Amino acid sequence: MLKTADSEIMDVEMLQWDQVRLIPNIIDSELVKIIDDLSPGKEYRFYKAKYPFGTKILDKNLSFLPLRNGKTISFNSDKLPKIIVFICYPL
Repeated sequence: MLKTADSEIMDVEMLQWDQVRLIPNIIDSELVKIIDDLSPGKEYRFYKAKYPFGTKILDKNLSFLPLRNGKTISFNSDKLPKIIVFICYPL
């Protein structure tokens, strides 16, 4: 479970490749083969976000992630968890 700096629970799940590849009807079989051949280790993570219908994902050149309370948080927010900030803005 991911939380913002002010303890809001995000509707974003952190997964590893062995979990992602089992999601039926979502991943293209050719893509699965390519990623399997790369054999990503457990340090490589995938993020699955659940946006309720009508939730803003993009607005005025900003991207948003969902919170469990139905609100969203901008990728530009200083309240994002450090792991997501690092992914979006690598050093």
